[in-house]
Amino acid sequence: MFFAYLGGIVFLIISFLFWYKFIYSPYQFFKKFGLHSPPTVPFFGNIFDIFKLGSIYALEKWSIKYASINYAYRYYIGAQPYLAVLDPDILKEIMIKKFDNFTERKKDFGFMTEIRKKANINSMLLFMNKQDWKRTRAIITPTFSTKKLKMISPHIERSCDTLVEIFSDISRKNNSAELWRIFGQFSMEVILATAFGCQVNILKGEENSLTEAAIGIFTPNLYNLLSELCTQIPFSAKFFGLFFAKRLKLTQHHSTARNFIFQVINQRRLQSYNNTNVDFLQLLMEAKAEDDQICPGSKQLTDEEIISVSLFFLLAGYETTSNLLGFTAYLLAMNPDKQDKLTQEINNYYQCNKDSSLYDAAHSIEYLDRVINESQRIYAPGSMTFRECENTCTINGVTIPAGCTVMIPIQILHRLVEHWEQPEIFRPERFSPHEKESHHPMCFMPFGAGPRNCIGMKLALMEAKMCLTSLMRKYKFERAPDTQVPLKTRIGITQSPVNGIFLRVLSNVF
Repeated sequence: MFFAYLGGIVFLIISFLFWYKFIYSPYQFFKKFGLHSPPTVPFFGNIFDIFKLGSIYALEKWSIKYASINYAYRYYIGAQPYLAVLDPDILKEIMIKKFDNFTERKKDFGFMTEIRKKANINSMLLFMNKQDWKRTRAIITPTFSTKKLKMISPHIERSCDTLVEIFSDISRKNNSAELWRIFGQFSMEVILATAFGCQVNILKGEENSLTEAAIGIFTPNLYNLLSELCTQIPFSAKFFGLFFAKRLKLTQHHSTARNFIFQVINQRRLQSYNNTNVDFLQLLMEAKAEDDQICPGSKQLTDEEIISVSLFFLLAGYETTSNLLGFTAYLLAMNPDKQDKLTQEINNYYQCNKDSSLYDAAHSIEYLDRVINESQRIYAPGSMTFRECENTCTINGVTIPAGCTVMIPIQILHRLVEHWEQPEIFRPERFSPHEKESHHPMCFMPFGAGPRNCIGMKLALMEAKMCLTSLMRKYKFERAPDTQVPLKTRIGITQSPVNGIFLRVLSNVF
């Protein structure tokens, strides 16, 4: 009888602790600060709305309904509280002025941590803690200088030439083509060449072990489902990581890519006396921080850190750039007057600068910048980003408690009617000098903002500009019978078309 009573007491204590930790306490986190919230379900928070509508569409619905107080509201994924912020002035404080208090991103899920452990890969730049990030960023930032980017531009130009040949075949057939897939091949080819010096003509069907692993990383598989589940239910991440990470092909692909890069590094160190490689891997091997205050500790990257940073370039750069090119082609096809203007600007430039390099041309055509910016506004490369609050602070009347995860809904900010007139319309003139000044800079941040913005921004834009400049000298995009209107997109961490992008490619040269 005694043990029965004791067991009952223990059960009650455990039940109370479970109730307090997962049902009561998390949902009291923001209540005293007076912020609105969509109705929550104990233990699950707002997961069901997110599953039903999709994360960005649920956030869009809540933003319209609950962001009346300083453009901020709270929501919950499981027992994890989040603060969604849409006020550009508050965002400027969080991402720039008070950056030291919001340096950390959302914590990495245990699921991906286990995959990297099994593949012997260190933490990637995206998930590094404050001190590791500061040191690594200080070392690699000079790698993305304009001078060094121009050094690797011949890699991009070679792939652009191949892409022009591919488009020539497409235009002769006079049929529609799935351009998103082709831009994906182009993007992968460019990244492998610029990052690792790996000259593989993916556009013409060539492969090696690195390309197979790289393509495998982005192929939909069980990981996508488990990753989505872990995103919505963070406390399940460790469980799935321990039991599934070793069995996933994704882990094998990461391991293959890691081993390939490691072999290249060793090979280059042995041949250092005769090394003429010009790519990011070589630049990272030679990179060295100069400021002792910004970069305490080792001033150079270890080989394992080089591998981790290199893989991050691959993962961060592939899909975002192919999406940017695909969406821009789609928008130009749907807005032929804007396409004609861009073509005319490109032709005018070359008439005055006949011997210009592709790199110089791509960086000299102002209307091309406006087209790319407007494309990224409508179809944001990253739909959202996160910051962790280190110490409790109050910004413009909104109190952000320590440990709170702040969610910045980039896709929603890019389409708020309060900041963008007729946001659904493609109008590159929004980014002309006289109109640009009227927009708050925090309402347009395709690559994030502040010190922890996307370090590969210049490379991604250089690749997109060079590609579009080379293509639009000879071709134009046109809507086809199988072009999806409106275009359906899948919005996760990145935004991509659900069913590809089908367009006709016509010759501009007669």
